[in-house]
Amino acid sequence: MLNYETLLSSYDDKLTLLQWLKKIEAALKDASAVSFKVNKKGDATLTFSIVFEDGSELESGEIVLQQGESVQSAAIVNGHLILTLTNGDQLDAGVLFSGNVNIAGNMIVSGNISSDGKISAPNIEQTAPTWAASFNFISASGLEITNIYNRCEVINNVLYLIANIKIKNISGATKKIGAGWGEAGYIGVTFPAELGSKIIDLEGKAISEAATPRAIITSVPVVCCENVVSSNSLITHEGFRFDFTNLSAPNSAALYLENYPMLEMPIDGELYIMGRIALTLI
Repeated sequence: MLNYETLLSSYDDKLTLLQWLKKIEAALKDASAVSFKVNKKGDATLTFSIVFEDGSELESGEIVLQQGESVQSAAIVNGHLILTLTNGDQLDAGVLFSGNVNIAGNMIVSGNISSDGKISAPNIEQTAPTWAASFNFISASGLEITNIYNRCEVINNVLYLIANIKIKNISGATKKIGAGWGEAGYIGVTFPAELGSKIIDLEGKAISEAATPRAIITSVPVVCCENVVSSNSLITHEGFRFDFTNLSAPNSAALYLENYPMLEMPIDGELYIMGRIALTLI
């Protein structure tokens, strides 16, 4: 149990932030707190309050922030509030909550406690993808494909497929493209098995298992235009799509560019294709 008398007796004199945190660290080893509050008192003076499971609340004596003493960051680790001071000391402020907490990966909450008692912290977000790969579209007969920026990655449990390519007619004659898959470019992607099991085609099969070739997972419209400078004379073409499909080999999928109706490209004609697929993984 928490010895309130022992703890309160230490507040006869004003303490610095570092001194109070060290005392509360020792006092909370055998007590369970449910919240932690900062109380603004004015004149760079704060108090800290700990609220316990039984509803009781313990407030510290007044703490005057000294130059060079502040909380640099705070992290929740296994239900404990871990405070890191600007002098490098790391303190465990005790259990902040009870019950089941399931955290996949590392969750770090950082921020600063200012002299007016405010705590600032940024939004928590995943900063690195779970899995990522780059890819290039394969040129078809009579067409030259320039891969400008193509990327697939999984972040925050969403699979993104990003494609930006240029198609040029190098056949020496006018060329019709469309009305079929692969005429104007395609790519194949191999996924890790744990991701493949979460990507399901319209036949209900995951790409981690053998499936019907070219069974569609999803299909999205894409932008097709001539010229790279936006203007009133910019020419765009409708009917272009990216089809994301399953393949017969496990953990393999393909991204096909297709268009209806068929489009006729002049000699040395160029088209720019831009598309993005976002697929939530279940």
